[in-house]
Amino acid sequence: MFKTTVTCMDARINPFEQLGFSEGDAHIIRNAGGMAKDAIRSLVISQRLLGTRNIAVYHHTGCGMVTFRGPELKQLVKWARPDSTACAEQVDAIDFLEFTDLEQSVKDDVNFLKESPLILEETKITGWIHHLETGEVFALCSLSKRPDLSLADYSSNIAHKTQNRSIPNNISTT
Repeated sequence: MFKTTVTCMDARINPFEQLGFSEGDAHIIRNAGGMAKDAIRSLVISQRLLGTRNIAVYHHTGCGMVTFRGPELKQLVKWARPDSTACAEQVDAIDFLEFTDLEQSVKDDVNFLKESPLILEETKITGWIHHLETGEVFALCSLSKRPDLSLADYSSNIAHKTQNRSIPNNISTT
């Protein structure tokens, strides 16, 4: 079954190598932080037009999204263009989706996709953390919109460095 991975735009992330994919195995959707909310347009296209039914949320340690706060970044952008009302209005409309807790960000993204009416009911959704320091990839969580689906179908391609930790079937976002 064709797969989709939502991951960070960080150049150190190579999901083909780290997840054991060959060219053509998966859609790789990249954005700052690998945030599902920022990838929803591409996910809808991937599912509805190209047939994917597996989504992996793939975050990593050392992500730049934990190093700043949205209001500070907005001020920096406005400072560079102080005479531009349009610039101020546009940057104020952006949610930069920064986060402070890596594991919680993965869980939040997986839960967002599970609850989204735009994601197909038969979708398997998994959450992963890649530890850049060691090269290990950990399966953090697995949810599906249907209770009979499991992590095993997605993780069958994962390289030998992957480790599974206890994987909850239901995620609390508190």
